[in-house]
Amino acid sequence: MNTTNIEEKEYKAMIHLTQIEMESHRKDQPYEKAIQIFFKIIKKDIFLYQEITSYLESASYDEFIKYFGEIKKSFYVISSFYGYITKDAINKINLLIQSNLNQQENILAKSLNIPEDKISEYIHSHRELDGSYVFRTINDLKTEVNNVIVNFYQIGKRDKTNILIMDLITLAWDNMFYFNLRTVKQLGYVVSSQKYIKDNYMYFVFLLQGSKSTPNKMNSDIDEVIELVKKRLDSLESDQFNEFKENLAVQLMKSSNNLKESSDHVWEEILNGSFEFNRRYDLFDELKNIKKDDVIRLFHEVFYQNVRKLSIQIFSHNNLEDAVRLINRSEENYNLNQLIKSKVTNDLKILN
Repeated sequence: MNTTNIEEKEYKAMIHLTQIEMESHRKDQPYEKAIQIFFKIIKKDIFLYQEITSYLESASYDEFIKYFGEIKKSFYVISSFYGYITKDAINKINLLIQSNLNQQENILAKSLNIPEDKISEYIHSHRELDGSYVFRTINDLKTEVNNVIVNFYQIGKRDKTNILIMDLITLAWDNMFYFNLRTVKQLGYVVSSQKYIKDNYMYFVFLLQGSKSTPNKMNSDIDEVIELVKKRLDSLESDQFNEFKENLAVQLMKSSNNLKESSDHVWEEILNGSFEFNRRYDLFDELKNIKKDDVIRLFHEVFYQNVRKLSIQIFSHNNLEDAVRLINRSEENYNLNQLIKSKVTNDLKILN
């Protein structure tokens, strides 16, 4: 986009379209709203983007042109990939991207009046959870009948060993969550259980959306399945564990089906700031060192011994009484805006 060619009437139209887009999010699925709330709470830099958005909406046309003109000059990366990427090419790409990212961070620091040596503490950084936390709210769309719960279990920053263990755990639980929550109990039509990596932070995520049960009851149902997974892992035979490792090895060495998958992999590394483009080969080499006891140890630590959990629960207006009762509990009565602005997890109220 050439910002110097944007006329003032086009600028006003852009602002209007942005406002329409923001308003359209009111009609998002409950689980989409829950994930948005999760990022507002967990990401340290989310308030930066909100302030930038607010700044642009109130900025004059001249300020708008100046702001985006600076960003365009400072954040300009063209990368082309043809065939195999050599280590030398990777290093050059890393230097180019890091240089431009540093310039972009300097612009953000200047725009938001934050010291340049502090801006890196916020960009792509997540709060470190130190216990179990809950955020409950009522869906502002009164016609939506579905409740939703999304439970995030924080593992920590990306680590090759733990990534492989997480993959083996998901292979072990297979379809247990879908079968028990959707097929048997019929609790919701949206059920998901997966390993999740964002900004180089690792999570296990469990999502359940439906109208049959309330989020607090859904939370107990998810915990029941976690207990079933624990029993399966604790009784896992060595032959079956080795079979999981073999299946994972095949997945790791599977080639991309097309150029889009290859480019998606490259850009995932770039966006996460990790730049490990040949990661799967390192994971394949590390896999042979993973023992069954390692898998059981991490599972027990994440779900029982050192639980770092953030539960996002959105109630429909059909469950208003339950919602108000739970939200008004004094020990859990806090405002989302306070959570967004707080910079330490101790500002979150712990759920005992």
